[in-house]
Amino acid sequence: MKSLQARLGASLALGITCLWLIASVVSGLVISHELGEAADSALRVTAQQLLAITRQAPPLAGDRPSAATSTRPASADAAAYLPGNESAVRPEQLHELAEIYSLLGFAIRDVDGRVLHSGGSLPDALLEARPAGGFNVIEGHRVYVESSADQQRWILIAEPSHHRDEINHGAIRVLLLILPFLVPLSLLLVWWMVRRSMRSVTEVQQQIESRGGNDLSALQTADMPRELAPIAESVNQLLARLARTLESERNFTTNSAHELRTPIASALAQTQRQIASLPDGAERLRARRIEQTLQELSRTCEKLMQLARAESGSMVGDETCNVFPVIDYLLGEFNSVLREESRLQLQCPNEERFETVLDFDGMAILLRNLIDNALKYSKPGTPVIVRLDSAANRISVCNQGACVPPEELAQLKARFKRGSGAQGGAAMGAGLGLAIAETIARQAGIVIELHSPARGRRDGFEASLSTR
Repeated sequence: MKSLQARLGASLALGITCLWLIASVVSGLVISHELGEAADSALRVTAQQLLAITRQAPPLAGDRPSAATSTRPASADAAAYLPGNESAVRPEQLHELAEIYSLLGFAIRDVDGRVLHSGGSLPDALLEARPAGGFNVIEGHRVYVESSADQQRWILIAEPSHHRDEINHGAIRVLLLILPFLVPLSLLLVWWMVRRSMRSVTEVQQQIESRGGNDLSALQTADMPRELAPIAESVNQLLARLARTLESERNFTTNSAHELRTPIASALAQTQRQIASLPDGAERLRARRIEQTLQELSRTCEKLMQLARAESGSMVGDETCNVFPVIDYLLGEFNSVLREESRLQLQCPNEERFETVLDFDGMAILLRNLIDNALKYSKPGTPVIVRLDSAANRISVCNQGACVPPEELAQLKARFKRGSGAQGGAAMGAGLGLAIAETIARQAGIVIELHSPARGRRDGFEASLSTR
């Protein structure tokens, strides 16, 4: 599932990249157009200057004569440059004209078509051509034709198209060279702005994630954007309502179980006294059954109180600790009441250590339910193995017995879900042992895995605790 920040950042990055590319193409076209207009304007101005400079100038040394110029008397051009003629061309003007030859080619003709002046790199085809006035593209050249003010001469000036292409390509090249720097900077700016804008959303996300399933405290709404404030307020209202509901249910369970303990204990004591006074027979057998029922009811009340404590989350601390002393004490307590003292066995190949955030009381309730479940549903006289692997930080409780069907195994952690039956005539449980263990383990970040058959065996049942 993609995050909103990643999706928004990717969309903006793609959009900005496309905009940069479109802007580059448009800028290239505009630059090419503007440079073309500037070059055409320069070509027009140059043509007008050439007409003015060469108005009465004799053919320069670099001019290429033609058949038309050979028929014109030399005295006609020479007379125009007699001493005292005010329109004579100055030497610096001729020098400027010579510099133009390296880029442009031109030809000046009279009204009869005779070439009066020509220079530069002008192809023969253009030297002989007589195009219409204005701009044209002929023989790979940009050509401009204009007549003099007295309509006695006209000029054809040409610039190689590749010269303009080089200028355009150079300008576009500079633009394209800038893009590899501008686009990453733009994307970095987008990432920074999106990250900064999404900071409030991230804070709300972190507040919700850090709570888990048991912390129902209200979200912090200070300095929250206006768009997120209604969402946070709705969540806080829902959390408050859920907290009241759970607290009411927990109090009812605790109070009910606590209030029932005294009458149940009283009824059990009276039943046991009645059994002691009855002779062997049907009445004594019925009293034994009542005693067994009352004992099961007492165990159910105790489980309900454990479940209420487990749901409160009060048994989870802030720091991890080694709870092996609790495990060792609990095993000794079970062995002291079992007929076969060696039935409950501890295997600890590594260091005697199990790290968890559960307090001693929580670990005792958790492990007691697993061991009690294993003893109740295992074959009589068979050992129940508690294996501690400190290297993997795992505890497993394994017992022998018939395999549990997979569909039943998947539901054993649910409340009031009982197994197929106890072994050796043991009383059926209340179906809360594994549910209590699962509730406590989930709050402490412990994973309970159920296996049937047990790992490494063909039958049996195994419940393992690990922090992964």
